[in-house]
Amino acid sequence: MVARALLRVETFAGNTWVTTAGFNTSLPISDLGWLKNYSNFVLEGRVEHALARTLKRCGYRTVYLTPLPYSFVNEGDFSRSIGFDIVIDQTALQAASAHQTDDFYYDKVLETIHRLRADGDGPSSFSF
Repeated sequence: MVARALLRVETFAGNTWVTTAGFNTSLPISDLGWLKNYSNFVLEGRVEHALARTLKRCGYRTVYLTPLPYSFVNEGDFSRSIGFDIVIDQTALQAASAHQTDDFYYDKVLETIHRLRADGDGPSSFSF
């Protein structure tokens, strides 16, 4: 028998980094109280069982794409601390701003996947 349950992820309007921190760590970020908006700072280097780290242990190369600058709300360093091998930020995406169309980001994800595949016989990759 297979147990089934809905995946529940807290969402915070306008604070994407808080939502992604909750999803990638499986932690209820609202438990941080007034520190929830600083979750990337508070949790950096303190989360052992994050999604990316688990996939990395299974042999995946892990890639995090963010529309934000690497240093904004500690997005880049936090992402690396939870297991992402590669962090592609606003500069690497060559985005004029964080406000691009969905098509822009989809195309960048596909470009990244194609580039990683072209690198040779590397491990399978997980992109977030």
